Amino acid sequence: LLDNALAWALVTRRDPTLNQPARALGLVDRALLALDTQLQPAAPGARAAYLDTRAAALAAAGRLDEALADQRRALAAIEATDPAPEVLEHFRERLAKLEAERLR
Repeated sequence: LLDNALAWALVTRRDPTLNQPARALGLVDRALLALDTQLQPAAPGARAAYLDTRAAALAAAGRLDEALADQRRALAAIEATDPAPEVLEHFRERLAKLEAERLR
């Protein structure tokens, strides 16, 4: 959980020149690996949150196609958890933002 929070902070700064996408990607990949190998089930939505962060890190690194793929997987994962409307909206807005960025 801490790896994901730190990774998110490393790619969502107001000043994009301070972002560290490579470091963030390493952290979130480690969090996903831990999620896949843990013996107890994760909290609902954990995979979606990690994929959302991974998509942000990929986008910050200029890897938009990969970011879009991860954001779509994040949206599908969160939809499977019956989320609150504002949570679902966050994931949809992130996908729309990445799609718009890709069109530029």
